[in-house]
Amino acid sequence: MRDVYKNIIEKALVEHETFNGVVSISDLSGERSDFASGLAERVFGVPVNTETRFGIASGTKGFTAIKILQLIEEGKLELESKLVDILPGVFEHMSDHVTIKHVLMHTSGMPDYFDEEVMDDFAALWDTLPMYKVEHPKDLLPLYSQEKMKFQPGEKFSYNNGGFIALGLVIEALTKNKYQDEVYDSVFVRSGMKTAGFDRFDSLKENSAFGYIYDPKEKSWRSNIYALPVNGNADGGAFVNVHDMDAFWTGLLNNDLINDTTFQMLNENQIHVARNIHYSLGFWTKRSEDSLECIYLMGEDPGVSFVSVLFPKTGIKYTVLSNTTDGAWDIHDILYDEVKKLIL
Repeated sequence: MRDVYKNIIEKALVEHETFNGVVSISDLSGERSDFASGLAERVFGVPVNTETRFGIASGTKGFTAIKILQLIEEGKLELESKLVDILPGVFEHMSDHVTIKHVLMHTSGMPDYFDEEVMDDFAALWDTLPMYKVEHPKDLLPLYSQEKMKFQPGEKFSYNNGGFIALGLVIEALTKNKYQDEVYDSVFVRSGMKTAGFDRFDSLKENSAFGYIYDPKEKSWRSNIYALPVNGNADGGAFVNVHDMDAFWTGLLNNDLINDTTFQMLNENQIHVARNIHYSLGFWTKRSEDSLECIYLMGEDPGVSFVSVLFPKTGIKYTVLSNTTDGAWDIHDILYDEVKKLIL
């Protein structure tokens, strides 16, 4: 299968000679193929390698969701628990009917600090709140905690970054520990994600890629360090490499992170988003004829694009990590079509 995976990657990359990042396909038997190209750091010309760590933006939401599901397994929380009961007074206009499930499913209707339906410039947030002051979930509250509800809970799907910041606060309230430390211990260490972490931009760990944004007017690249919070948070910003994502998916399938009953909740709680795309408790899914086809995480920020896909029936999984804003997407489309052929 290694040669098959290698051929699929080569097909996906044939028209992407300028790709900056890493592509990996693997399965539970240990067969894999990895490809790396481009620069992890442009000033000194440091090349990307197959062990390089990248920021994954909203891919981090899946890790937050797993920690919440673990708290449910421990009896400290329920899907139907009310957000206001856990975080009283934190959000001024929060509906009493918003549940943990609503927040996990992006159906809460709660306000958002970066509403992707009306905003497209993430860096503009830091005009009023310095990015170097955003290290913990509570640090983002001034941007939206006093805003009104967008719609009634359960009314519709509306992607909400601020909702996952609220889940980070829930984790801190129930564990009495920092969000980043809880996810590190309960998700990264528990699944064997050896290089995963929440790095500050001013203290990145060894073999980490800087994110880069292309300026068409200047025809040059600049780092994304002033476009994002200084530290990863509950809605985005963790750093991983492709081997970390392999370990994460394997841990999920092997019930190292959550038990099988909880894993089935991802199949039972679905909301339709578009075409065959659904969302389930922190994860994107694709379904065909009421059957779960794949489960995946993805993220995009200035200078970051990421997607990692698991086909549960076969254990085949692939990851695309890139340190440019749109580097992952065309490659992902081809990989998905080609890998899907292997499971038919």
